[in-house]
Amino acid sequence: MKRTKPRGNPPGKGKAWISTSIPLEVDDELRRLADASSLTRSAMARECIQDAVARGLTITTHKSHAGKVIDYPQNPGGGGAQDAAS
Repeated sequence: MKRTKPRGNPPGKGKAWISTSIPLEVDDELRRLADASSLTRSAMARECIQDAVARGLTITTHKSHAGKVIDYPQNPGGGGAQDAAS
């Protein structure tokens, strides 16, 4: 498959574009969180993705029940969602 040159501004050096869609109700909350953080929607999404990757988060769908299970790896001293749930 031939790669086409992207239109407009390419991502910065050592960076890649990512595109996805989210439900409107999630977008509403993303906008609220971004506004509270004085960030754009894209910047908020970028921070969330980078945080998930840094934590080594994995998400799996189990056939035994509807929904997704998020595996929060052990992060000594790191705080976060797992510590809040304990």
